[in-house]
Amino acid sequence: MLGLLLMGMAAAELPPVPYDRELGRREWVRVYERLQEGDATGAREQARDYQERVLETAGLNYLIGRSSVVLSDTGVAREAFRRAVVLDPGHTPSWTSLGDLAMAAGDWDEAKTAWQAVTDQVTDGRDAWLGPFRLAEVAANQSDPLALEAALRLAIRRGFSLSAIAHDPAWHTFYANPTLQDSLQKMLVVYADPTTRAAFDLP
Repeated sequence: MLGLLLMGMAAAELPPVPYDRELGRREWVRVYERLQEGDATGAREQARDYQERVLETAGLNYLIGRSSVVLSDTGVAREAFRRAVVLDPGHTPSWTSLGDLAMAAGDWDEAKTAWQAVTDQVTDGRDAWLGPFRLAEVAANQSDPLALEAALRLAIRRGFSLSAIAHDPAWHTFYANPTLQDSLQKMLVVYADPTTRAAFDLP
């Protein structure tokens, strides 16, 4: 009898099952599948409807953003990704998407914020170089040689190869910038292979 009583007390102390989170996860899967099937408009409307009736989540805002990108509605997409990271600052996919859109729009301040978040959150694995590499691109667009060097060094330490920029027109434009040229030349001499150096007319 005492054993049953203790079991009942223990069960009563367990935290409630987070049904709202489970429902949100299930809805995310349904919206995602709809988006994968090519119905971006329907996926976005379904996610919005669920959030209005039940619960707003970072994941569903992310899918609203993804759907909006497919629909070429980039302003709405950026707002959705912003809302996602407000709800969950650790939602790396939303930071990544927001960084891409901010860079495409030339919004270097927002891009820097987004890619710094990615850099801080993804510190190992095959994609760990992406955040710092994008920060290097932001720094280059802002003509900031010190930030460029720091970000590019970190990207290299995380697995990035400078061979990837050998024939990239954007990086040749950066190299032609007198403010950046010394820093980029230094990085290429120290870290690049001969073929990559040759692409920038370096010995």
